[in-house]
Amino acid sequence: MLAQLLQLNHGVRERGHVPVALLGPLLVPLSVPQPLPVPLFVASGNWQLAVCTFPKIQLGGKLYNVELQIFDILKVEQETIIDFGDVRIMGRERSLNGTVHITQDMDAENFQMSVDFQTDPLRNGEWRKIVFSVPLMNICEAMRLYIGSYGKSTLRQGENTNLPFDGQQCPLPRGTYYIRGMLMNTETWPEIMPIGNLKSNFRFFKQGKAIGGVSVQTEISQSLKLL
Repeated sequence: MLAQLLQLNHGVRERGHVPVALLGPLLVPLSVPQPLPVPLFVASGNWQLAVCTFPKIQLGGKLYNVELQIFDILKVEQETIIDFGDVRIMGRERSLNGTVHITQDMDAENFQMSVDFQTDPLRNGEWRKIVFSVPLMNICEAMRLYIGSYGKSTLRQGENTNLPFDGQQCPLPRGTYYIRGMLMNTETWPEIMPIGNLKSNFRFFKQGKAIGGVSVQTEISQSLKLL
């Protein structure tokens, strides 16, 4: 297996192909430069992930740009307890604006959250699920682990929102919250992302029943900063 990986590594460097991450049966292009300097292929089960190091990349910036495209409301199975229906994309900067309504205190015992992702690398409407996700877990833990980590640069408390999504409050208090001029800020996002269109589906549940959620579609493009 090691000899095969080294041979594949050499072939990619020689031909200068766009590197990919193999997620199950799906090839996902990554936002990394070409020709690929020294890729490291990590294999596990029936999927592989191409992880790369780039000694000549300028520090202090991501290798990709993100633009918000669509903000859709997901269907519920019973009453809507967390409602994003008043949130809109506005202006040339395509920022999020509006209000979010939470009608009940959302505690860790009764409320859950999950996040799943779909990618369309060719931007042709053929969406595929990717293996990385946030499994269904109590809402306070999900907020702390995911949004409190990766989303904190986008949801800036006291600046563009007062939503209690930072993982510091549990339960999430009922109330009406604002979103104002919110842009996709990648400061706390992963260093490597699949290029193309990406759907991030945020789903909220009460005792396993869907009670709200949003699907956020973004376009991710390469932004190379070479020394």
